[in-house]
Amino acid sequence: MNKFETPILFLIFNRPDLVEIAFQRIKEVKPSFLFIAADGPRKNHAEDLIKCEQTRNIVLSMIDWECEVKTLFRNENLGCGIAVSSAITWFFTHVEEGIILEDDCLPLPFFFQYARTLLKKYSNAGHIMHISGNNFLTGMNIPYDIFFSKYPHSWGWATWRNRWSRYTYDFHDSEIDFSLGRYDFLNSKSRKYWLDAFNKTKTGMIDTWDYQWFYTIWKNNGICVIPKYNLTINIGFQHSATHTKTQDNRFNSLATQDFSLNRFPPSEEINVDFDETFFDTYLKEPFSLKVFLKKLMRI
Repeated sequence: MNKFETPILFLIFNRPDLVEIAFQRIKEVKPSFLFIAADGPRKNHAEDLIKCEQTRNIVLSMIDWECEVKTLFRNENLGCGIAVSSAITWFFTHVEEGIILEDDCLPLPFFFQYARTLLKKYSNAGHIMHISGNNFLTGMNIPYDIFFSKYPHSWGWATWRNRWSRYTYDFHDSEIDFSLGRYDFLNSKSRKYWLDAFNKTKTGMIDTWDYQWFYTIWKNNGICVIPKYNLTINIGFQHSATHTKTQDNRFNSLATQDFSLNRFPPSEEINVDFDETFFDTYLKEPFSLKVFLKKLMRI
């Protein structure tokens, strides 16, 4: 297979068993530009010293094709929020666009072509801020190969430097603003849920990076691309994970499927049915965020 020219950022930590599986899929496409970011070992977790080193060595040893490799290996643990967000910022100091994969996300080979195609197609459409590789509601009837959502799912995703440059890890707004452009903000149940989630992130009760990205997209009138069929699965549902601990979870067995990627919607309107169904299916319980985090977040 010819080298893959779209840069890839691979985020790793302390799971050598998973990283070998996930990185094999990256190895198959032979990216010309590979960025590897690793969070450091946690304090009072002696096993992390060994596992973090093993994980890094596995990835480096598997690079057997000609490519430009840059690494950001932390000596100390920064946690889910700062480690991931700062790694993505580091990535985009070097590249204009790229794919982001975490160590527990296993994409179909077609995912890479999908992301590359859409990065090029929408490079000048600044309101399209996020290309998702996963679709949690694949049973819905979608007439095109992609559609648009307000939700930036991140089990394998892609974006551009000029979109990510709007991101801030800390909420700088003195108050969370829900008069957010096109969203305004939807309905009372969504408003209550996300206000609670954002405030808990703002005060540090939740250590994450992606709720700030949600807010960034919404505040900037952004939209997200979702594939008709799911293209990635999370292989990190195991007891050693911080968030995705439960193996008998519907997210642990999502079906994946290739498609042609030649039928594009005639407009860039958000699929409200998808977003409302997603919210009602996974998020509507009073502050079910902790449960959702266990299902969706990395270790």
